[in-house]
Amino acid sequence: MALSFTPKTEEQIAEENLVPDGEYPFEVIKAEEAISKKTGDPMIKLKLCIFTDDGPAGERHVYDYLIQTMDFKLRHFCACTGLLERYETGTLEAEDCNGRTGHCIVKTEKQAGYKPKNAVKDYVVPKQPEGSGNPSAAHQSLAKPLAVNVSRSADPKPVAPAAPVTDAAEDDVPF
Repeated sequence: MALSFTPKTEEQIAEENLVPDGEYPFEVIKAEEAISKKTGDPMIKLKLCIFTDDGPAGERHVYDYLIQTMDFKLRHFCACTGLLERYETGTLEAEDCNGRTGHCIVKTEKQAGYKPKNAVKDYVVPKQPEGSGNPSAAHQSLAKPLAVNVSRSADPKPVAPAAPVTDAAEDDVPF
């Protein structure tokens, strides 16, 4: 008996392992200090576990890099993971990031000569509590981790993918 299948290109196969662009809960499963090959600047390399609505079978690993030249992304990561006070000191260690959770916006990157891959476009900063005119209350709310259960051992509550977010300024970044 012959094996029947639908032929696929390398790109189609690679895309099947990607999550659709949108917002997802994440957990930092590994953070390490590194040096940018392009700029020579210090950075923190993050390995994130992205949780989809497919349960454990839907977990995907995505790498991201926190570097001073991407200041909006660095600040947003710290704000969404409860590290804003640490950010405001001007110093962040890789060990500060391990086990942190939050939500991020995932996009698909396609570069000539490479397979498509998921990448973090930005981190979702918690909104200031409504009716709170107190700036220190807003600061405190950003300094707390998101109340999202995204433990690898627990069954995370998924977030439906949001509409793709575009940012022309980030699309011009050469890495």
